Amino acid sequence: MEENNCFIYGKKIVPGIFLERGNELKFKRNQIIYYPGQLLEGILIVTEGRVENFIYSSNGNSKIFFIFGPGSIIGETNIFANVPNPLYYKASDNSKALYVSRNTLVDILKTDYNAVEYLMESMAKKVVTFYYQTNDLTFGEAETRVCNTLIQLAKYYEKKNSDNTVSLNIKITHQFLSDILGINRTTASKIAISLKKQNLINVKSGKYIITDIDKLSAYNKAITE
Repeated sequence: MEENNCFIYGKKIVPGIFLERGNELKFKRNQIIYYPGQLLEGILIVTEGRVENFIYSSNGNSKIFFIFGPGSIIGETNIFANVPNPLYYKASDNSKALYVSRNTLVDILKTDYNAVEYLMESMAKKVVTFYYQTNDLTFGEAETRVCNTLIQLAKYYEKKNSDNTVSLNIKITHQFLSDILGINRTTASKIAISLKKQNLINVKSGKYIITDIDKLSAYNKAITE
């Protein structure tokens, strides 16, 4: 379930035809790329940096849905369904992406099966991930969801240390955990403190360190049974 519930996209090799026919765009850190209500006229393929999408509630709280790393696609479901984009998209770091217009994309898909497979895989993963996110929000315990999130982040942003611990090469705050999991900040803080007391994680200079990824996975499994 952890793999299916992954909210991070990337580490996928971009088919060469997109590199040939896409136009490179650059985004500064914290720059809003798309706003809710926009009709998208093409897709973006992230090639460098990180992009996240999110919504705001009526009281100003935010919920992050996905993190897009290099190799991931943004906007394909909107242009084929011909519906407005419902979310904010923001560059979390200084980022680069290839822009491919809808007409160019259709031409590519007519002749390149690798491109078709690449696009279909992206769309399918998002559908499956939404299912598991809904299941977690409805039935999942907050502590389990925090553990799952840290384990998933380790798969994409790990930096192995000489003492066998794993540093997450991404800044994580209690607010970030709150936004991506749909829990309040106080709950996220209490869970992080509890995991730290059990020597499952540590925090240094704003970076999370997983002291033993296997022990964290085993602990997560134990509290769900």
